[in-house]
Amino acid sequence: MPNTADSTAIYLALRLSSELVSHLEEIALPTQIMHIRQLRACRGGFSYLDVMVAVMIIGVAVTALVQAMASTTKVNVAAREASVAVNLVRNIHERAMSLSLSQVDALNGRTFTTPIGSDGAALTGYDGWSQTVQVGRVVVDATHDIKANATGTPSTRLRRVNVQAVHKGAVIYNESWLLASTGF
Repeated sequence: MPNTADSTAIYLALRLSSELVSHLEEIALPTQIMHIRQLRACRGGFSYLDVMVAVMIIGVAVTALVQAMASTTKVNVAAREASVAVNLVRNIHERAMSLSLSQVDALNGRTFTTPIGSDGAALTGYDGWSQTVQVGRVVVDATHDIKANATGTPSTRLRRVNVQAVHKGAVIYNESWLLASTGF
């Protein structure tokens, strides 16, 4: 808050400039009077400081907007990768459901560098993607608890299937499930 001396000085300067303009109007020629009045009217425009502050505010806003768009693009790419990975794992799941247990056992340790669909056919347009399948036997103990990779007599009717969808060397999605033969 300005002190009283500053306020008084500003008031006197404004009053003197107003009196000076009034005095000039009295002694000036009519064309000069018009020029002085036009100068008074022009004083209401923007200063360079006003323009610079506005440009800085707009610059910060545009920068924030561009960063938000870049962040959204990254999230969209990650979401697309996750969606593709889930579908590739589900393809193996559907495929395993249509096979016998001995055929599922044959998938153990396989990596499909060209991903396959639920019908077993190679899928195109999935460069950099692969599906890795692990099949293990499970043990059902006396309390009927199911234990994967446990010691004991493995069930002949149950398998644990684990599938990973890998994109450019990184595991994007991993899913495991139990598969039972239908001959109970």
